[in-house]
Amino acid sequence: MTPRTLLSFGLALLLPAVTSGELTVAGMFTSHMVLQQGMPTPVWGKAAAGEVVTVEFTGQRQQTTANRTGDWLVKLAPLSASAEPRTLTITGSADTGTIELFDVLVGEVWFASGQSNMQMPVGNKIRPDAYPGVENFTSEVEAANHPHLRLFKVRAQSTLQPAHDLIGGNWQVCTPQSAETFSAAAYFFGRYLLKHVQAPIGIIVSAQSSTTAEQWMSLDSLAEFPQFAGAVAFYRDPATVLLPKQELSARSPAKHPSLLFNCGVAPVIPFAIRGAIWYQGESNASRAEEYRKLLPALIRDWRRQWTQGDFPFLLVQLAGFKSVPQLPGEDAWAELREAQALTAASMTNVFLATALDIGMVDRIHPVNKREVGRRLGLVAREKVYGQKTLSSGPMFRKMTIQGARVLIDFDSPGAGLVSRNAQHPGRVSGFAIAGGDRQWMWAEAELNGNTCVVSCPKIADPVAVRYGWARNLECDLYNAAGLPALPFRTDDWPLSTAGKRYEAFPP
Repeated sequence: MTPRTLLSFGLALLLPAVTSGELTVAGMFTSHMVLQQGMPTPVWGKAAAGEVVTVEFTGQRQQTTANRTGDWLVKLAPLSASAEPRTLTITGSADTGTIELFDVLVGEVWFASGQSNMQMPVGNKIRPDAYPGVENFTSEVEAANHPHLRLFKVRAQSTLQPAHDLIGGNWQVCTPQSAETFSAAAYFFGRYLLKHVQAPIGIIVSAQSSTTAEQWMSLDSLAEFPQFAGAVAFYRDPATVLLPKQELSARSPAKHPSLLFNCGVAPVIPFAIRGAIWYQGESNASRAEEYRKLLPALIRDWRRQWTQGDFPFLLVQLAGFKSVPQLPGEDAWAELREAQALTAASMTNVFLATALDIGMVDRIHPVNKREVGRRLGLVAREKVYGQKTLSSGPMFRKMTIQGARVLIDFDSPGAGLVSRNAQHPGRVSGFAIAGGDRQWMWAEAELNGNTCVVSCPKIADPVAVRYGWARNLECDLYNAAGLPALPFRTDDWPLSTAGKRYEAFPP
């Protein structure tokens, strides 16, 4: 009998395709990983059909038998948080080797996804032209030594069918080297949690630039929308798999619905997580009204796939970009932010962190990702971990019209409303007002306690007010905790993106 072979899973990733009967574990499981505390923890992989597989960790010993196709899965009983490095061992009943994963911690695991603002790294080595690095990136990278923060970057490439496993990647201890090319928003979120949650933190990032929400959704979820019927039928057609790559690219739907879900989300499931953070929307802004249904559908889809119930889902509301408009009016990015806010308001365990005030005129990728991570962390502390802190800025509550003036009251004022208008303390920028003709004008706004008084000399009979309603705007209304007011509108007038949908494929 040949000696049992001790396999490092990192080495296994470099080997050729798995042969029949070889004992393997899914690519999400490598040395240095963090397992989620406080809930059943699935561990899965491949083996010979009928082989008994044993998983051992922290005194637990769970067994299962691989099915006819060689798939196996066990669930560890809920684990307690621990920063002690321990070993997870997987053994098969046949002489197919033993897998040992070292330096495994137990704590809080979050899945981070979206487009380029989630993908943007801490440093500037990848593409300095597009991703210049975060503010003070040199010192931030140098300080990124956090042994109990672990990072995993999914290598997402489009695939026609949901992938059974990842195409690469491994858990890394957070060091200057691993943090430099890791998602900045996710890194700062994880670093913030590490300071405030008494447990190791694991962050899994699966993000891709210029992607739309529908690219991260399963075909089953997209099948609910008539506008995706053509794309769904195309990708479900067995003949599609046989198309040459060049022809497939020529005939494939724009933005490739579902294909990033297949390789960037599906192989991670059902790895136990606490929740998800999502920074995306720029590529859907031209169809912002449609996003009101797409985003909730994506959240329901992931929750259904993970079978962990309504796990927390934290949204980053789009940052400002480009110049402030000369006159107020309709704006697709503002409508996308409203779709994000409506999703958070209408769904269980979905929360919002706004980034409107930290955008940049000349960069779609703002460099202050540290504040993005902090605000997401505040939301997690209050809404997920039950800590006593304030995580939201002022939110519109009601409007009262008094002649030519409009009084705006807010929820979540904290210790009171604050204006950061340096030139005119007490005044607030970013408000627009309209009369019955629906012609918008910039408004004058002043604070009166926790009420904002809005008016415009040119409008004697106002009927509606908006705040922060533009792709980019100088908005200086905060609460005393330093959190910005969320953009809002008091009207329900038709949106500029009303009726705009994904274009059906094929034509």
